[in-house]
This record gives sequence, structure tokens and C-alpha cells, in this order.
Amino acid sequence: LCIASGMIIVSSIVLYMLRMTSPYRILTIALGSGAAICLASSFLVGSNPPEIFWYGMKIASRMFFAVMIAISWTFTDQYHDLQDAKRVYSIYSAAYFFGTILAGTAINLLLDSIGFSGLLIGSALSICAALMEARGIARKSKAVHDDSAEGVFSGNRDSFSSVVRLILRSRFTIILLLLSLFMQLLLTVTEFSYMDSFDRNFSSGGEKEIAAFLGKCRALISMCNIIIGFFIYSRFVRRAGLNNAILVTPLFFLAVYSGWVFSDMIAFAVLGLIAVDGILFTVED
Repeated sequence: LCIASGMIIVSSIVLYMLRMTSPYRILTIALGSGAAICLASSFLVGSNPPEIFWYGMKIASRMFFAVMIAISWTFTDQYHDLQDAKRVYSIYSAAYFFGTILAGTAINLLLDSIGFSGLLIGSALSICAALMEARGIARKSKAVHDDSAEGVFSGNRDSFSSVVRLILRSRFTIILLLLSLFMQLLLTVTEFSYMDSFDRNFSSGGEKEIAAFLGKCRALISMCNIIIGFFIYSRFVRRAGLNNAILVTPLFFLAVYSGWVFSDMIAFAVLGLIAVDGILFTVED
């Protein structure tokens, strides 16, 4: 609830800032804020913080993730025309998953030796590296023509009410938003369910064992996402057709929950994690 409420506020701020300044400027502010949060958290972790601190970390990290996805794509859009963006999407997705592999492996291998503080400092350093890379792109690369400048939003870029009216008149957009709403509900329930299952199955090992297991699983899932994105997905869509490919996500979730209702085996919790971190990214998006 706090994440959703915060995201409404943050999204409104981002939309307003896009009217006032460039996506690069917003990206640097977001990256700087993320690095500051990681550094501050790394110091607080070592001082036995109260339980509410971990809830705050969850809220801040999820909001930062959502903002970075939106802002990084807005920034990237400046350097690709529409057709180029379609062709290189799988490459960007692979880079995202490769980062998840590195993060998951680091958690699994280094958590015992450097602790949460060391991992958070590493996160801050990686965000600073991204900040330097974004600065290099903005200085050296030339922005391309805005594909949307002559489209449906032409002349309305400074009017939020005009955008709202366009959305309300589009049946396709409303259905897409409702689908996104339903998928977010499903994601939240699934995440709660598999974390609850992990908590019961790893009760003797504590938080570190759960974190290490999640890191290992997410690294393996991301590796599979890269393989599917590069070698399987496009071929599957060509042979099965888009109408059939759309059914993969609901059928996978239906199968997982059908078994989960009758059994609390850790295998179903892992399949739930695969549904959230794998199927939603490689198929649904």
C-alpha cells in the first residue's frame, strides 16, 4: 500500500519534471538519490536498526526500481528511432538480466563475508557507474527525432488533461491499463505467497539463508531469461502465433496456483518466483 501510494506521488512528480527538464536530468537525479539511499542504508544496517527500517528499505528499493525502469526507457528513447528500438529490445533486456545474474551471484557468494552493508555499498558504486555512463551517452551521442512528436500526442505535450481525455477515449488503452492493474495484483499476491513459503521452509537458517537462496534462484532465472529472449521467444511467437503466445502467462500462473492450493511444497514457491521474475519479463512484457 505504501509503495503504491508513493509511486502515485513519484510518478506525478516525474511527469511534471518531464515538462520542465530533460530525461537525462531526471535520470541523474534518480540515480543520485538511489546511490544516497544505498550508502545511508549501509551505515544503518550495521547499527541494529528497528524492524521498520526493513519495511522502509523494501518501499524505497521497489519505488527506485519502478522509477528507474520508466526513466531509463525514457532516456533511451532519445537515442533510438522506433524501428531500432524494436530490434534492440532483446539486447537491453539481456543486459538487465545479466545485471540480475551478477547481483544474485554476489548475494549468494558474498553475503556471509561482506554482509548487507558491503552489498549496499557495492550497489551504490554500481549506480555511480551507471551515472557516469549516462553522462557519457548524453555528451557523446546525438539525440534522434522524437517519434511521438507527430503522433496522437502532438500539441498536447504540456496538457495533462488532454492526455487523460485521449486515454479515456481509447478502448485499447483502457483495456491495457486494466491488464496492467490485474498483473500487478497477481504479482503482489504471488510475491507474498512465495516469500511466506520460503520463510516457513528456511525458518532455521534465518534471513541470510533466504537472501542467499533468492539470489541463487534469481541468477539462474535471469540466465534462462537471456537464453529464451535471444534464441527461443521470437521463434516460438512465429510458430505459435501471437494470439497463442499471449496465453502462456495466464496458463503458467493457473498451473502454479492449481498445485499450490493443494500443496505447500517449496517447488511451487520456486515456480511462483519463476512466474514473477521470468514469465512476466520474458513473455508478458
